[in-house]
Amino acid sequence: MLRMKNILSGLATLLLATISFQLDAQSSKIYGEIFVPDNSSISIFSEHSFHDGSGLYPGQISTERDNKKGYINFSYGSSWVGASDMQYIDGYVKVYHNEAFIFPTGANSKFRPVAISGASKTSAAYYDNDPSFINESGTSKIEPLLSQISEQEYWDIDGNIRTQVTLTWDARSNIESLTESDLNRLTMIGWRGNQWELIPSSIDRFTLDVSTSRARMGSEVADFAAGSITTNENIRPSDYDFITLGALNPNTMARVQPQFDVYPNPISLTVSPTLNYQFSTNEGGIIRLYSPTNTLLMEQAVVGDRGVISLTNPINKAGVYVIGIVDQNGSSKYQKLVVVEE
Repeated sequence: MLRMKNILSGLATLLLATISFQLDAQSSKIYGEIFVPDNSSISIFSEHSFHDGSGLYPGQISTERDNKKGYINFSYGSSWVGASDMQYIDGYVKVYHNEAFIFPTGANSKFRPVAISGASKTSAAYYDNDPSFINESGTSKIEPLLSQISEQEYWDIDGNIRTQVTLTWDARSNIESLTESDLNRLTMIGWRGNQWELIPSSIDRFTLDVSTSRARMGSEVADFAAGSITTNENIRPSDYDFITLGALNPNTMARVQPQFDVYPNPISLTVSPTLNYQFSTNEGGIIRLYSPTNTLLMEQAVVGDRGVISLTNPINKAGVYVIGIVDQNGSSKYQKLVVVEE
């Protein structure tokens, strides 16, 4: 296994010996501006730090994006820290474990990560191009539930194992313009069968923390300048050629969705979360809690237009849980809850 102290002397031999390189705990300052060609890969087995990249070596790693792609592979036990608009992976990243994971993807000085709740051999890349021109004709069809699609960016996510997907945005994503100043209209959409389709999803009340590969919610509340959005249920990423952000047609939107906050967030096994819920009417609804394997752990009917309940008992191990709240009209809201061991 290649160590930092002998990386310079061993790199030439490694390049000649194989097209699959191994990187163990190396900094981006050493590997700054490297390119992974087609049918090749770099495999990371421990923690990769983007922090050390500076000056002429900003920590960017690029891979081939065409049909014969290059990959940065994150193996079991690996992780990353310190990605930013100057330090990210410009190309394809693949994960080889089933833990919740954030892909440190970006392009053209835009760090735009995507996260999954856990699915081995899933890969992802970010494109800062107008997704309306991904097909040869330069035109796009959208289903009636949608009014428009992003003109800024999209992701290519592949994987055969069902998982929850989380997309991120920042001020350059032009979310306020996309949604016509109504953030509730924001949704995830996927390109399939020559058409953009709605992917049921909900804005994360607390935005995904993208400082490390460990998928967990932070403390920032989503707004037009930054946020994250997560699929309501597990999806098979390869069912869609590309995934991006879109806006719901206001004429087809259901009544106001129920709202809720969970405190604290994120939580540990030693802390009991509290759900503060609110419905648009006093008819109430149903609150559900799903395990990291998408098993229903709790279902509780509640009445009234607002209230507070505890979610103490069902959460007994670390992982990415999902809380769902559904009103009497079928409108729903979902949120990730990342539980860690301390």
